[in-house]
Amino acid sequence: MNLFVYNSKKEVNCMTAMLGAEIRNAIQNWRKENKLPIDFRVPTLYVYYTNEIIKTTLIEGVTDANPNNPHLFELCLVDNVKFINPLEEMPNVDTRNKRWHNILNGIQLKDYDLLFWSPLGGSIGYCDCLKGNAPNIQKELDITIEKGYFNHYV
Repeated sequence: MNLFVYNSKKEVNCMTAMLGAEIRNAIQNWRKENKLPIDFRVPTLYVYYTNEIIKTTLIEGVTDANPNNPHLFELCLVDNVKFINPLEEMPNVDTRNKRWHNILNGIQLKDYDLLFWSPLGGSIGYCDCLKGNAPNIQKELDITIEKGYFNHYV
């Protein structure tokens, strides 16, 4: 019997890799929307997710965007990422600001799987990657989530 202690090949969960690619794409679109220079590193990105598979995807950071497979936040030039419930940040922001309007009304919190924003300002980005996929992919994703076929992190 073989006992594998170390394997240099990184095993990839195809579902979290697919979600990672979707999230990377959403962050790149958010960068464009906010007219960030191509080489600008986002010092801190706040994230709010609604499902644990999103948490796993953010921690593992696997995408198919680069053969060397750097973390998705490195591809997006993000230095630090913190989980924050937007409603907890409300006392510290100008709630008259347009970007907080939908969150105050509770629309984005329930409508998207992932919200992200910079404390420096700009718009609030979102990713809705857990629903609305092609039927064959959606079926597999639903099974993966229901049965917990992904790594779980504390």
